[in-house]
Order: sequence, then structure tokens, then C-alpha cells
Amino acid sequence: MRIKKLLLFIFISSTISSQEIQNIDKKYLNYFKLTREIPFLHLNKTSFMKGEEVWFKAYVLEQNKRKLHPTTSNLYVSIYNKDGRLKDRKLIYIKDGIGKGNIKIDSTFKSNIYYLKAHSKWMGNFVEKQEYFQKIKIISASEQEVIEKKREYDIQLLPESGTLITNTINTIGVLIKDNKNKGVEIVKGEVFNSEGKKIKEFFNNEFGLGKFSFLFKEKEQYKVIFTFLDDEKVEKKIENVSRLGVNLSVSNPNTSYVNIKVSLNSETLSLLKGKQHHIYIHNTNSFLKRTITFKEEKQAYELLIKNKKLKKGVNIITLFDNRNRPLAERLIFNYHKDLFTDVSITKNKISKDSIRINLRSKSDSIVTYLSASFLPLKTKSYNPENNIYTSFLLKPYIKGKIQNASNYFKNINRKKLNDLDLLLLTQGWSKYNWNQIFNNTPKIIYKGEKGISIQGTLNMKGDSSNGKISLFSIENDLYLTKNYSNNKFEFSNLYLKDSSSVSILYENAKGKQKKYKGYLGFSSLKSFDKLKVQPKEFKLKEDVVNMKTSDFIKDVEVLDEIVLKSKLRIIRKPERGTADRAIKIDSMYSPNTLISNFLRVNGFGIKKNKFGDFVFIKKGASYEDIKISKLYLNNIDITLNSSEITRMRLNQVDEVHISFSGYGTINIFTKRIIKKDFKNMKKDFKVPFGYSNSKEYYQPKYADTENEFFYTYGTLFWKPSIILNSDSKNTSFKIPVLNQKRIKVFIEGITSKGSLISIEKILKLE
Repeated sequence: MRIKKLLLFIFISSTISSQEIQNIDKKYLNYFKLTREIPFLHLNKTSFMKGEEVWFKAYVLEQNKRKLHPTTSNLYVSIYNKDGRLKDRKLIYIKDGIGKGNIKIDSTFKSNIYYLKAHSKWMGNFVEKQEYFQKIKIISASEQEVIEKKREYDIQLLPESGTLITNTINTIGVLIKDNKNKGVEIVKGEVFNSEGKKIKEFFNNEFGLGKFSFLFKEKEQYKVIFTFLDDEKVEKKIENVSRLGVNLSVSNPNTSYVNIKVSLNSETLSLLKGKQHHIYIHNTNSFLKRTITFKEEKQAYELLIKNKKLKKGVNIITLFDNRNRPLAERLIFNYHKDLFTDVSITKNKISKDSIRINLRSKSDSIVTYLSASFLPLKTKSYNPENNIYTSFLLKPYIKGKIQNASNYFKNINRKKLNDLDLLLLTQGWSKYNWNQIFNNTPKIIYKGEKGISIQGTLNMKGDSSNGKISLFSIENDLYLTKNYSNNKFEFSNLYLKDSSSVSILYENAKGKQKKYKGYLGFSSLKSFDKLKVQPKEFKLKEDVVNMKTSDFIKDVEVLDEIVLKSKLRIIRKPERGTADRAIKIDSMYSPNTLISNFLRVNGFGIKKNKFGDFVFIKKGASYEDIKISKLYLNNIDITLNSSEITRMRLNQVDEVHISFSGYGTINIFTKRIIKKDFKNMKKDFKVPFGYSNSKEYYQPKYADTENEFFYTYGTLFWKPSIILNSDSKNTSFKIPVLNQKRIKVFIEGITSKGSLISIEKILKLE
């Protein structure tokens, strides 16, 4: 009878466990159903003088597909002072995952340290922070010497499973940092038992990372003695051991398989015999699961998983108990050559003052997007915390800071991959908390932004509610008209330049124009939280900068207030590719014809997608989200938010450009505005926060380019928009060399298939 009850208990436990596993599957898929946006900024450098600009190229990744984000358009780039207070902000227009911008370092930058952050509204839907973050330094004459103090060490012993368990083999990760938060290499580490007998010896790498494994015997005490390069010895006890528990250990030799080992001591086995534990291998958009049933007298279980079954890049391995509680977690990196690509760099001397840089893609079938910074050979001004590799391959999964991030993927070999595995071992649990996954599925609180929206409320007494509202802007070359209802209206997906003006014109049902009265609001982000800045890090003695700003950059007062004036107009042709047909809307077309009907006649059908929005597809194509045609309004992508355009009439349209290649592309250009139109009836509004006006790179006027300070902090050139494709595998451009004999080139980029590029190269100019 007792045995039957026990069997019944095991059966019920197994059934409940099976149901809960299915629940894990569902919870996991639901949690990551909404894709994340991950931004990366390639800066021309990270140390600046007043009078210079922070130039940057923005890349935004769609995490689930690991490709450039096809639909997001709004990226907020903010700069904060050392106390975390907002100093300046920019709204950067992102098209097909790419944008660019700049921030002026003028005389109002008073302190030496600032923080740069890039994020979007959509990121506010998730608890995991994926924004880009970089500290920048402002070099000034007020730079002070920091007093050097005695070096101190932070030594961490980190069990691979999160818990040390007696009477079983434990692997312990070692992390050693100094008081500058830099990794410290040791001569050796030695593990001793309570009798003073050495039972293990190990070493670490130049980043302070290492590991060792040993059998932790019950009722025994162990300590580790670290010998540093200056012969100093530091002792640390191994503490916080448990009598019960299950160990997870992973061997990732970066060959063709990963070895996952689960082990437990005899006391734990007696309690878990016959019960199941589960292993999930996941990476936020898919998972692989395995089940282990503990058997009598078997204390170790191994799983060999072929690398080709794992996702490329970071994989998270989580061990769950029979009640589906996460016990241990380990991150690994599954290397695959498709994650990376390369470009060749050559140069030709043109003159004493300039050279021509030649870039060539190593692939014929993909588009490659690049940005490049050119600096003097001895530069100390380029120190990004992350490059595009770590920003897109590592940072989305780990919580901690990565020291010397670019090193792990530079000249990749077995040692580099082993160092990367040590880094992931010491990171512990991933950024994604299982309590959040089980209980807090993300909800859409902040909608993904597509341009800027304008919402209006009329206060026009005595008029009917079926009139029209016209929105136009000479600066933005914009003219749109729509009906309103319930005294409210909205124009969406607008490209509005920062500090530009828009005008509103009201027309009642009888066609009479009147001065608009009412409220107008803009959707662009209005408030920025104070940045949470980490406690100040202690710095060792640094070189003192003894100079004046005027010794470095000429005419700095003028540079503080540079204004570039030009005629603002929309280019009346597609920015990428060519149109099969460019149709001019003239008198032969009825002005009241809906644009949707016009496009039906010209080869495009219209349907509703799963969100209830109207989208266009080429005639004859079956509807799938992935096969919808691209729709642009004045070169602005509104593909996934195009319902209002279906109500537009041809009297607002100047030209329509159509391409039938691929899934089809439609680009609608609205009519131009003449200044004298509506001169007394319109009401003007200033755009409070619009898209930053992107400027072409210009070089500061350096007073001297042959002194040590220029070699250390100067800049030669910045090229943010480089595109290589099947039509043009090569590109070339001229850069100044400013009397340099050797220069450093820093290139970051990504292909249309998601392969990443990060290059640091020295070019000899003799």
C-alpha cells in the first residue's frame, strides 16, 4: 500500500511537471514575442575638445531576427553631465535601421565627464535595459592631477552553478579587479585545505579571469592564496557551501559540440531519485529542451549537444528542478563565421596633404553599411566601452560590464574564445530574470514610433463638424489635408525638422477658409529621466594637460555658433534604388480620386493586416506580412502605419514613384507649397522637438597638427555613410592626412544579412 502511494505520488508529480513545462514554453515564447530594439552608436572618438563635435553613426538592431530594424524611425540621443542631469538631446531619424548625427561641444560644457545615451520609446516596454551607453571625456585646461593611492584588489570567487555543494565537483570562476575596475593578472592561484595541503593550482588571463575545479569535501575548510606580479600575496576563504543541491557545469571547447554536465551528491540524490530536472538552452527567440531523470546511484549526467543545433552567438543554459524552479544558469558563446564579415582597405597617395581610401566588400550578394573614423597613430581619444560586436552579440544578454570588449572578437582564435567563455562563466545569470518571464509578460505601453504625430483639437464655434484641416510646412516641404471628426484630428508619420514651423489652415464644409483656433500637440518625447550614474571610480595618476583651448583649435568662439543655411526641400526621387514609373499628377487626373484607387489602377491592391491597418501588396500576390509593399511618403517609410494615406486624394499629390521589383515600392510626394498661399488664414506653430538636422562632417581648424597634443587628441576625418553592394562592391573617398606618417582607422558596420564588421587598422602613408 505504501509503495502504491509512492508510485501515485511520483505519477502525479510527473503529470504536474509536464503541465508546468508546457507552461514554461508558453511563458517563454510570450515573453519574447515582442522584439527588442538594440541601438549602437559608432562615435568618431570618445575624448573631445571644446569646439569639436561628437559625430556618430547609429545602427539599430531588431533582436529576434538579428538584422537592421526595418521599421523603427525615432532614436533619442541624449547627453548627460557627471551628475546625470540632461545637457542636450537629439532626435535622430532612423531609416532601415541606420541614422547619423552630431552634438556640438561648445563653451557650455563645463565639466570633464559626460555620458551619452541612445534609446527609443519602444524600449520602455521592457524591464531589461538595452540602451546604448558611453562615457565621453572633455579635455580642458582645468584638468587636474589625481593623487595616486595604494592599489587594492576586488577578488570574487563565483561558483559556476551559483552554489557550492559538498561532496561533488565544483567549478569556480575567478574575477580579480583593481580599484580602477580593471582586471588584474596574477602569477598563480593556489587552493589549500584546512591542513595547509595544496590541492589545486590555477592561473588567470590579462583581464583577471580564471577558473578551477575541485572536490569540496564536507566539513572541510578551503582557502585560496593569490600571488600577484609584485609578489604580494592575498588570501581568501572559500565560503557559502551547501549540503544539498544540483550542479550545472558546461564545457564549451568551441569544436563541434557542447558538453553539459549535471551532478549531485548522494544526499541530494536520495531526495530526488526518480524525479525529473529540465535543461533549457535558449537565446530569447527560440529554445531547445532536454529532460534528466535522476536514477539510483548515478550522481553525474552528461549531455552532448551539437553546435549546429544551437543558435549562433550567445546561448543561455538554464537548469530547472522538478517543480520548474530555475536552479542554475550558464551563458556560452556558439561561434559561427556567419556572424562576422570583413572588408579590405587600401590607400593611394594623391598629394602631400591627402590620400584616397579604397574599401572593397568581400561578398557579392549582400549590402554592407559602414562608418569609419580616421585618427592619428598615437591617439588616446578613441576608447569606446563596446564595439558593434559586443553591443549586438553580448550586451543584450549579460548584466555586467565588459572590460576590453573589442579584444574578444579581434583576430579570433581558440584562446580568444576561451577568454570569452571565462567572461561568460563569471557573468552568472543572464539579463533576463525568470520571475519576470513567468509573471510579467511585456505589454505595449509605448507604441513603436514612426515619425512624429500632430494631434489637434478645434475650438471653432458655430462651424459644422465636417470641415477640413490642412497642414503645411515650407521648411519640411509638406502639404496634407484631411477631414476631422468630433473637433479632433491627427496627422501621423511626419518628418519634421527640429525648430522648424508648421502651419494649420481651417476650411469649413462650404469651402470657406478661416483662421484656425485650437490646440496642437506633438508626439515627440517631452521628458527625460535623470540618468543614474554609477559611483565615481577611483583613478590612478594621469598625465596633466597643460594647454589652452586656443592653442589647439583656432576661432573656437566662431565654432561655438556655426549655423549652416540652405534651402530645405525634399528630394523628388527615391533615396535608394530607381523607380520603374514616375507619374506626375497633373490635370488629366481627377483631383478627388483617392490615392488608394489610383494605386489599384497602377498595379497595387490594398488589404488589412493582422493589426487592422491598411497595407499595399502587388496585384496577384497572396497576403503575408512579409510580402507587403514598401510605402513611403516624401521618402519617409510609413509601410506599417499607412491607413491615413489611403484617404489622401490626388489634389494633395505631386508625383508617385512606383517600383515592381521585390515586393514592390511606392513613394508618394506631396505638392510643394508657395509662400504666398494662405498668407493670412494660416496659424503657425513651432516644432518643439523635431528631427536633428544632419550636417556634413567638417574639420576643426587646428592651430598645429604636428605636436604631441594633436597626435593624442586630434582627428583627421569622419565618414559615416559608406554603402557597399552588388552594384558597387568598391567605394573610395579622399581624406586629409595633416602631415601624418601613419594613421589609425576604426571601421564599424553590418550587412543586410546581419553579419558584423569591426576593424582597427594602421595605414602607413610614407
